[in-house]
Amino acid sequence: LAYTGAPVALRERLLKLPSLRGDKSTDAVDRALTILGDGDAARRFVASCLREDDFRDASSARFLPAAEREKFFKAGVEAALSSTTYDQASLLHGLAIAGSDEALDALVDYVRRSAEPSARWELLDLEPARVLPRVRPLAESKEAVERRMAARVMGAMEDPADRPRLVALLRDPSPAVRGQAAEALGDMGDARSAEAIAPLLKDPDEFVRMSVCRALAALGAGPLDALKAACADPDATVRREALFARLAQGDPSCADAVADLLKRELLRFSVDCLDPLAGSPRIAALLRERVKRRFDPAILKLLARAGDKEAIARLKTEATARCQGI
Repeated sequence: LAYTGAPVALRERLLKLPSLRGDKSTDAVDRALTILGDGDAARRFVASCLREDDFRDASSARFLPAAEREKFFKAGVEAALSSTTYDQASLLHGLAIAGSDEALDALVDYVRRSAEPSARWELLDLEPARVLPRVRPLAESKEAVERRMAARVMGAMEDPADRPRLVALLRDPSPAVRGQAAEALGDMGDARSAEAIAPLLKDPDEFVRMSVCRALAALGAGPLDALKAACADPDATVRREALFARLAQGDPSCADAVADLLKRELLRFSVDCLDPLAGSPRIAALLRERVKRRFDPAILKLLARAGDKEAIARLKTEATARCQGI
């Protein structure tokens, strides 16, 4: 009701019907009325948040007058930081979405201190303009875990202004930070970063070498000679990721190695990245075997683009059958 195109007055009348009031629906009705600009409903809703110590959906606070909103935010942050009922990060996240800078500061501090890497995701659906100024200073922290967290967030938020910071972190003394900086540059998608990342293919730490291969695969760039050398790395994971990086560039000389890997783990590959090699007899044979066992239109289309007559005929048959069904 809150989001329909009906006149606001009609929606308000419907939402205020007694039959919609009950233990389980009152908060939902108040939230809907808040969206329509009902200040009293907003007060009731945030009072419910405080009563339940649950701020995961505190967005209605945006509709309160400034003084009331700030009072709610202050009480909410205090309650969230002492909560034992809900995850503190999700509560602070809800308050930060509603506009609380105090909650955002507390959330950044929580993620900084957290041993759980997934906690950073609570930051990533917030506005970069609010998050990045709070995270960037951590790239120069004395603690490696904080520098790594900063690299993760900067890479995920993809602000080109952070590229120099991430390039600088490639020289970090911590392997975990160097590897994360490489992957973050890969996430940002700027192919120019390949030149800065590629020398770390010779890093003494296998985690860093693996991360560099993943970054170069994401960028679809990087020196093929160095990636070919990485395919002989002592570490099996590095060898595999180097192969994916070559595949991302459509290196035809990796067809046989890809075919060997396809036998074991076809699902690890993105079908689209196999496109440049679909004409390879070994790879085409493996893909045909796959679609015989299980219909997969993406693989059929890939084979059809490579000129496979059987795949073209099967796609036509499937399309005809679907049209007849309609």
